[in-house]
Amino acid sequence: MVLLLALVVASLVFIAAVLISPARALQAEGEAKGLPNASAQGMSALIQATSPYSVAEFPVLVIPGVEHSPVISGSWMVWQSGNGGALMARNLDAGNPFTVPLQYPGAGLDLDGDLLVTVEVIDQQKGITGIRLADRTRFTIAEPKGGAEFTRGDPRVSGDYVVWVEGSEANWDIYGHNLETGQSFPVVTHPSRQEHPAISENIVVWADRRHITAQHDGGHYDVYGYDLAAKREFRITTETAAIGQPAISGNTIVWWRFANAAYQIIAYDIATKQQRVLVDLGLNSPVGAVDIDGNLVVWSSKGAGDVDVFGYDLARGQAFVVSRAIGEQSVPRISGQRVVWQDTRHSGIGRYEYDSDVYGARLEAGPAPVPPAIGDPGATDARIEIVWPHGGAPVTEADRANIVSWLFQPGTMDLAACQWNPNVQLWRAVNSEPAERVATGLKVARSGVVSRAIPDWQFNDVDVSAALEPQNRVYFFVTVEGAVSRSNVWAHAADARTNFPQQDIPTGTAPVSDTIAAKIEIVWPHGGASVSEAQKANITAMLFAPGSLASVPPDSNPTVRLLRAQNNGVLEEVAVGERRLAEAGGVSYPVWDFNDVDVSAARDPQNKLYFMVSVDGLQTLPNVWVHGVDARTYFPQMDVPTKPCP
Repeated sequence: MVLLLALVVASLVFIAAVLISPARALQAEGEAKGLPNASAQGMSALIQATSPYSVAEFPVLVIPGVEHSPVISGSWMVWQSGNGGALMARNLDAGNPFTVPLQYPGAGLDLDGDLLVTVEVIDQQKGITGIRLADRTRFTIAEPKGGAEFTRGDPRVSGDYVVWVEGSEANWDIYGHNLETGQSFPVVTHPSRQEHPAISENIVVWADRRHITAQHDGGHYDVYGYDLAAKREFRITTETAAIGQPAISGNTIVWWRFANAAYQIIAYDIATKQQRVLVDLGLNSPVGAVDIDGNLVVWSSKGAGDVDVFGYDLARGQAFVVSRAIGEQSVPRISGQRVVWQDTRHSGIGRYEYDSDVYGARLEAGPAPVPPAIGDPGATDARIEIVWPHGGAPVTEADRANIVSWLFQPGTMDLAACQWNPNVQLWRAVNSEPAERVATGLKVARSGVVSRAIPDWQFNDVDVSAALEPQNRVYFFVTVEGAVSRSNVWAHAADARTNFPQQDIPTGTAPVSDTIAAKIEIVWPHGGASVSEAQKANITAMLFAPGSLASVPPDSNPTVRLLRAQNNGVLEEVAVGERRLAEAGGVSYPVWDFNDVDVSAARDPQNKLYFMVSVDGLQTLPNVWVHGVDARTYFPQMDVPTKPCP
């Protein structure tokens, strides 16, 4: 039996630009243009028409290799360089990067002005070292001690005080040092574990596990604090939860937590003892810790497709975008109105191609436009490359299949940018019914036929059981959130030709809001000619409220566009519909006609034509109409990209 991997390359311009109205265009970063998107709703509130800040982005150091974990204070910044962790520093106001005179850096570093504090490891002995970056002088804060089982890390500095984590693997405590007196002291010692200290002036905060019970896992903590001046410890949270590392500036403490099935950015005011949720991120997990300086909070989390840097102004009560370049922008730190972060926009996508650089941005009071998505191509041809039934089963025996899509630069076979990582959605339409979204792609690097790996968007274990019945047809296409995209269509069926002997009869009319079902009702070759003889055809489409046969009202008059793909090509617009009123069953309703549409390519039995419609300004759920002698997708060889991903 022939393995039918019907690839009807009808690329539903995912109703991207065609389906997005100008009023909704500003939401493009957080949702699909045209088709519904539930996955990015948690971030959509961060993409506003304007930003409270103008963002001037700049590279700190862009070189081959791994530059990571930056910290900043004033004009000074330090980061780790290479897998060996050598420290690099730079004065952003004057000077080039230079290597910090520290031979054996350990876990963690922090800055206050030009004072760097870090861990130095020699023969498994761990000490805390201070270095004045202005003149490269160094001094010991805590003498090296311990062995392989001893931990010292996460040093933090503010004014006269340095704090850090110290202890055995089972019991970490927080210790401190007064730079003015030269005295070290315990901040908190407890049989449980204390981690991730932060300090602002005389207030130390940390993540504490003393209230952990059997129901809590390793990610659950409380936030505690200690006033070094008053020598008083205090609990900040009232309920143990999964949280991230806290940060503090003045009286404000920030961290992220996971509660009520969502990630949230939390702020707590020590003076008022009031806690509030700044931003609800949904399921978009933060990457690294939240940071704060003054009224500005920063963090990194998944945006429209990959990890971006976001901010929140406590005084304005407004979230904003700091950077949303392609690749991941992660673990940001802030000082004043400067933000720095680790950035992979120049990295490859293969297993051994990881590169990260250090970038920064200056924030100036706005209002201003939202920062652009740097490197985001904004448009793509999204092609399904293979539909592989489990076990290589034929169409009439397969329950599940794995599907792979690639993204190309529009109108070419050149791959899209390596680090572009949008949400790619798989849609399935059965017979003449409108499509529904069935999966979100997982980006995976595959060994390529070109010099670098190819990014796969994989959809595994997709239900194709409807095609077990020979009379059923299953059609697949993909859409790309936040970009104008065109897809091919893959037809999975024993006989993929559209068989629609009777047009729908509306049950009534109903208004629609932002989503509409758009169904091609008939493709009528001129003169009733057969597929193998027809040169032109007239096509009619109807619009319904989703999930029903209630037509849009008679006075509805949106722009309806006809899209056509030939064989494994992508969908392209070929006509704009002419509205007319029809009546059936006592119901008056509008239909849209597309007359004299060229279908001559289907006279060759090797060709298939795929039709869909889109509606301007609305998210459109289309059906698929296939016009061909044999409409099944045959795609024995995947595309061969002409260039590696840039």
